Amino acid sequence: MFFISYLQCQIITGMEDSNVNFTLRDSFVNQKELAILESYDLNDIHKDALWSYYSYKASLHLYLGKDSVLHNLNMAFYLNERAVCRTLLGIEGLVNRLISNGIEPPGFSTFLWDIPNDMEAYIRDRCKEYSVEIESNFEKEKSRKQSDIERFIIANDQKYRGNNEMNWELQNPLDLINRNYLDSLYNINKSFKNLNSYEQDAFSLVLHHSNDCEWNKKWFMIWFDEISNGYVNGGNLFGEAIKRMLEPDKGVCWNLDPFETRIFIDRLKGTFSDKMALDYGYHSF
Repeated sequence: MFFISYLQCQIITGMEDSNVNFTLRDSFVNQKELAILESYDLNDIHKDALWSYYSYKASLHLYLGKDSVLHNLNMAFYLNERAVCRTLLGIEGLVNRLISNGIEPPGFSTFLWDIPNDMEAYIRDRCKEYSVEIESNFEKEKSRKQSDIERFIIANDQKYRGNNEMNWELQNPLDLINRNYLDSLYNINKSFKNLNSYEQDAFSLVLHHSNDCEWNKKWFMIWFDEISNGYVNGGNLFGEAIKRMLEPDKGVCWNLDPFETRIFIDRLKGTFSDKMALDYGYHSF
């Protein structure tokens, strides 16, 4: 049985900004993802997400040595050229910034650098008009002033994380400070409505890096309640946090106590909608 990944749930449910993975990974993982992708009936995929389906298929075909890479990429361009260009160039820009900061992930590779030169030139030509937009957005983001909430969380989260040699004895207490900070902030208003999207992104970073299963379970329930109330407009790592903690046979909580984690997953499914389960990747858990 294949567990549907968070990415594939995004494709099914039509989230236009799906985080298409354009990076080189283990062949077994790619084969598994391609099998999931090819099991879909195209009629069941949200029309606004078909570009994501074909983009991801192009990437998987490249890294598995299959043909039709350009065909799938052209299908994606036809469906949503802007989204494909923003994804490809955005990922490249992010990687270049990581490299310039000396923190490129080991063994990392990305689609634009691995395709044949003529195909790369073709993509860059098609995406030329969007490169200015992407660079402009990046400059705006650089000049944006972080709120005190965002700055506090990120400073603690990144203090000893991201270096080649992690010092967990120093980082773990800071992660605990961040968890306590989220609790104290939420206890003031019992709502996300006064948090902007960047602050919610920072909140999701804490959830994603936490190893405290009971705390995360509490916050998963809080987060889904806030989604139901219409107060969530950020949280870019929330789905990944769920996967990291709850995924059967892999998740942190599952490996600690699969029985209790199964009970909690069933509780989520029983409390919130099927769409919520699909959107955030636990539908097949």
